Amino acid sequence: MRIFAILALIAGVFLAGGAVYYMYGQFQIAEMRLRNQQPEVVKVPTTTIVIAKRPLKYGSRVTAEDVKAIEWPKDHAPDNAFNEVEELFSPQGEWRYALREMLPNEPIIRKKVTGFGELPTLEVLLDPGMVAFTMPVNAESSVGGAINPGSLLDVIMTENHPFQGPKTYRFLQAVKVIAVDQTTDPTVVGMHTPRTITIQESPERVNKLIAAQQNGSITFTLRGFSTPKPSDEERIAQSDVIVHADLFDRRQRKAPPPKQKLRNTVTERRGVAANTVDVTE
Repeated sequence: MRIFAILALIAGVFLAGGAVYYMYGQFQIAEMRLRNQQPEVVKVPTTTIVIAKRPLKYGSRVTAEDVKAIEWPKDHAPDNAFNEVEELFSPQGEWRYALREMLPNEPIIRKKVTGFGELPTLEVLLDPGMVAFTMPVNAESSVGGAINPGSLLDVIMTENHPFQGPKTYRFLQAVKVIAVDQTTDPTVVGMHTPRTITIQESPERVNKLIAAQQNGSITFTLRGFSTPKPSDEERIAQSDVIVHADLFDRRQRKAPPPKQKLRNTVTERRGVAANTVDVTE
């Protein structure tokens, strides 16, 4: 009996070992299949850009503690980004300042900060070739106080035509507001009635706008950011029609001749002599 028990034990050990070996082999095969099914990892080319490490407020000084350099997909890197932290700082110790609010991990591009030593004033907000022009406004002309820095406006002109009565034109389109009263921070948003707004435009269009102010009243309509912007050709044609055809050519138009005043006369005759007397009051 003992021999049968020992043989049964030995057979059981062999069977268990064979089962374990078989399962191990199956796991190896399954792992190899999974490894073969995994997609090939493609290395994406990257470049170094500088991002904000913590929130930056408008007008705040940019320091080394505020920024850091990270790897960024090269094909999706923003234009005009800083590639090294050292580019943000001057060897002479001149500071840069934030021109808009920035959030953590937001790429820092050159339009978001001032140049070395420049303060966040109105001059650094102007695009190349543009000038700033300030206009007085009230609750009606400022769209009920809904204009804020960064808003896009269409300029509407109304003039009293000498022969055709009042006429209204869309004088300029998609004009950018860079300041409301003395506020240039685009993050300051709210409904209030400003006294003045400052826009940026080309010198030629500012000259036309000044001429239009002398010949009629100016008001504004608020333009949605999703509204397609007109091309430069459309904007120039729109303003040229008004200024050259209706404002500057007025002096060349001939006014209607003045009406002659009627005269009342009495003629007195004495023989062959006649005497005419004007009795008009």
